[in-house]
Amino acid sequence: ANNSGTDDTLDGTATGTTWRLENSTSGGCKVNGCINIDTATDDITNTDPAFFDSLTGMTASFWLNPQTLATTHAIVSKSNTSQETFLIQTDATNSDEIRVYIADTVTDTANYFTTNNANLTAAATSANWQHIAVVYDATAATGSRVKVYKNGSHLDGSVTGTLPTAGLTASTAN
Repeated sequence: ANNSGTDDTLDGTATGTTWRLENSTSGGCKVNGCINIDTATDDITNTDPAFFDSLTGMTASFWLNPQTLATTHAIVSKSNTSQETFLIQTDATNSDEIRVYIADTVTDTANYFTTNNANLTAAATSANWQHIAVVYDATAATGSRVKVYKNGSHLDGSVTGTLPTAGLTASTAN
């Protein structure tokens, strides 16, 4: 669902992924099955959902089972090769941390929030699912516009640059 008032779903196209069933021998899933994205080339893409443009608030939540993670690996985004409306990824220097970009121009990569206590791969096993929630609130104070939660607990972090009071307008990023 989304904030457009139409309750649209975001049906995407999966590339390189595999579907796993809950409690299967290939690794259990949290609820009713899951998509396994286990290489840098696996992804799910969608067309350009315009309701992300000019966003002033959003929550993205997902279950993550990080047995191994690379640095600078996208987890959730509305981006393409030339534009990033928002991007949630592993940190550029520490794959155990999360970095969140909210862009106000098509080339903005200087303004982001980075966690400093996510510890994503601690005790990593096929059964170690973690719920991650990222909240963006453009009306909050500059240092509080992005908050990240792991299994319901708020994670500490720091802001680099200044997170915008509204997301990118009319992005063509997917």
